[in-house]
Amino acid sequence: MRPISVKYFLRFLADYFLRCFGYALKWLVEVGKMDVRNGDMVKVRTYGGEVAVRRVIEVQGQSVIVSTNEEYETAKGEQREPVCIGFPLADVIEVVDKKPYLD
Repeated sequence: MRPISVKYFLRFLADYFLRCFGYALKWLVEVGKMDVRNGDMVKVRTYGGEVAVRRVIEVQGQSVIVSTNEEYETAKGEQREPVCIGFPLADVIEVVDKKPYLD
């Protein structure tokens, strides 16, 4: 077996990292286009591929914490935290209604 030359190995590494960087950048641009903020109503892809409309309670990095609007309003009236569930930000399909930040 012949050893790989340094030149070809470096070319392979450069090509590999550029491809990975390109895919990561494309994904970040797509996710970044969606300006999801606390209080927004969003469509999310749930387990099983169903689509549900939920209120964003909090955005934490690449995750979004959501609740039903009814649960949010009830919890607000009772002065308690709403029952929430987390989704990957990539599962947010679209922002349905933009709202100001929640308290």
